[in-house]
Amino acid sequence: MAMDLKEKFDELQVTLDDIDEKLDSRDGGATTIRTAILKGLIADTEENWSTVLKQLVEHLAEAPDNAKIGFYYGLVRGLDKQFGSAAKKSIDAAVEQAPKVEPLISEEEVEPLMETRKKVYAMIKSIRDMAELFGDDYLDNMPPPRRRGGAPKGKRGPRQISFFTWEIEGNDYADLKEVIAAVPVYDRVADLTAAMRAAKIDTTKPGDTIEFELPDGRMLIGTKSADAPAADTEEDNSEDDGTDPDDE
Repeated sequence: MAMDLKEKFDELQVTLDDIDEKLDSRDGGATTIRTAILKGLIADTEENWSTVLKQLVEHLAEAPDNAKIGFYYGLVRGLDKQFGSAAKKSIDAAVEQAPKVEPLISEEEVEPLMETRKKVYAMIKSIRDMAELFGDDYLDNMPPPRRRGGAPKGKRGPRQISFFTWEIEGNDYADLKEVIAAVPVYDRVADLTAAMRAAKIDTTKPGDTIEFELPDGRMLIGTKSADAPAADTEEDNSEDDGTDPDDE
């Protein structure tokens, strides 16, 4: 039974990867290219950064939680301040220079393919739920399926927050995807917008500016574009189908 689940999981994961390759190709392959560049850089320098990481972990092993938290956020903030802007520009340039990929699907094929993806995503989740019965070691061989960022729209049109540009200590970001790439505290745009809402920031009908204090103490400042349309007053209460409605 356990092996049957793993075989089905692998089969569905291949299908999901194939769908994502087609969907990602719509932006000229920029998403795939950026991911490949980052993975390559991380792999190429692993021998160096893993040694430093091991030393830091050993150094903090006996430290109290408050010290670990302060060290973590201080280090992230310091590295971003020193290298974040230059790293972003370098990666953007590499993506721009890379050969563009012709879209593998037409716009008419996007919606039905997304519906198929939701079904595959749901089946993978169900298999992982069943695999939990066999223990964590078995589940470790079935990583969670990738979630996709949904279109920056609600049921009544583009989301207001998609018309904001962002700044952190003088570094500019075109959208929240760029922000979370520079702030590793958040895995997804949806996580960041959820934190904003928890801080009593209205992300559905925001004003002309948004000011949000990041966990490391820096201020994230958003400014609405002058051509932003009227606020979307309708909220989304969707279930987990593999897409993040707040992701852009």
